[in-house]
Amino acid sequence: MNIRFVLAAAFFGIAACATSGPDAPEPSANPETPVASSKSTAAEDQFEDVEVPRVPVATNLPPPPKVTCKRVTELGSRRSKRICRTQAEIDQTEAEAADTLEDLQKTLGLETNGVEF
Repeated sequence: MNIRFVLAAAFFGIAACATSGPDAPEPSANPETPVASSKSTAAEDQFEDVEVPRVPVATNLPPPPKVTCKRVTELGSRRSKRICRTQAEIDQTEAEAADTLEDLQKTLGLETNGVEF
């Protein structure tokens, strides 16, 4: 029974290759003019010619920011995870951490006497 299935599949495969595909349009005498299809549908008749404005391409864009990645192990965990950030994001995080530390020290009444942590 399996041999019949294989033979039938092979026969239909060969038969499919032997059939011809859709007819290609005949080439035009002038290569610059497009070849119009003889078949027209109702949808094609609904389109109108519309001028599309040209948009200039910016050539002087700045390069994308460099991304720095590092592996960080969280406290109380053996697993590390990869954290990727741009230098601007790193600077912003450090500034926010410094502001938070300063606010906390002022709230608790601790003085650093110019010592940075």
